Amino acid sequence: MRRSLPRHGTGEEAFTLTLWSFLIGAAVMLPLAPHQGLLPQGGNFTEAALVTLYIAAVTTALADPLYFAGVAALRAATASVTMLLEPVSAAVLAVLFLDEQLTTGVIAALALTESRPQAPPDTQ
Repeated sequence: MRRSLPRHGTGEEAFTLTLWSFLIGAAVMLPLAPHQGLLPQGGNFTEAALVTLYIAAVTTALADPLYFAGVAALRAATASVTMLLEPVSAAVLAVLFLDEQLTTGVIAALALTESRPQAPPDTQ
């Protein structure tokens, strides 16, 4: 299978990559949507639509291209550590500021995300 993006970061723009990732994510999740309900339930529909629009516009469409552009300027090792720390920091911030529960599933997912094989010892 041939890679469609070059190795040295001269490929697609951050906006294009973000758009494609959202389109693919939406296509994958769309079959599951009828099970949960396609429309917001329990509350003011207008308020829910405005909050959804804000989340889509500000925290996603604006932040993701900036994030990908910033990661593209980093060395590969630094970028990989940054991307691995993102879900951990999100979980910690949610527990600290949003009163989210730290369940065993979340702890297992964080441990799996942060587990890395140990480097072989130097023989010199």
